[in-house]
Amino acid sequence: MEKDFMISFIYDGERMEGRVRTDHADKYKLPVSYSVTLNGVFFDYLTRNNGAWQSAEEHPQDLVDAIGNCIDQTE
Repeated sequence: MEKDFMISFIYDGERMEGRVRTDHADKYKLPVSYSVTLNGVFFDYLTRNNGAWQSAEEHPQDLVDAIGNCIDQTE
């Protein structure tokens, strides 16, 4: 299932807004990675590995988790 949705959350006292899009889906068309844009700038690709959210680049884990929580709320 292809996803494209907006997210909004508070991180470190600042409002973060962005767009999440399915980047890659498995053979069952379920999303396995997401392209994330925050505050108008490309942020990173996120995937879930054994239940934990991971980013392709190095970012604070609590920020990655906050984005992952937004994704989880849409599923």
